[in-house]
Amino acid sequence: MAVIQGAYSATWNGLSLGQTVSGYEMGYSNQARPVNFDSVGETPVDMLFSGAIVTVDMLLAEFDAAAVATLSWPWDPVRGVIPIAGTSLWQLAKPLVLTGCIENVNPATVTYPKAILAPAYNTRVLFSGTQPRYLPIQMYIFPISETNFSDGSPTITLPSGCSKSLFFVETTW
Repeated sequence: MAVIQGAYSATWNGLSLGQTVSGYEMGYSNQARPVNFDSVGETPVDMLFSGAIVTVDMLLAEFDAAAVATLSWPWDPVRGVIPIAGTSLWQLAKPLVLTGCIENVNPATVTYPKAILAPAYNTRVLFSGTQPRYLPIQMYIFPISETNFSDGSPTITLPSGCSKSLFFVETTW
């Protein structure tokens, strides 16, 4: 058994995210609906998978990195302008790509085809003359349809019907 470590660089929509304070952290949780029978009361006798939630957290250390302006305000090129209620965040989401900085770190790359600033995440921007302007960010990862997935390059379409969904693609060295 070995300790796996190694730094990653990242881009969002093809633009560099710069340095982080402590790397990138992917979190995920599965969702399920309980199946109950009257004969056992409230005890679930089974659970039906009903989805997953995937996020990527980071503490960005370079506030002026190329992607930070659009990543931290992804709805409009003008900061302070928000979209019309009902605008599809899936449509506004862009690719987030993590790339290992040293050989033999696995995975070598992780590609999230549809990522956007997480709804309801409280992004806080520090304005101080004595502290660095770090930017805490949480990205919400949308699934795409696995149906069109071939040769490691997903065709980006919204999941539908009876197809499996795909959140990210990993490659190794």
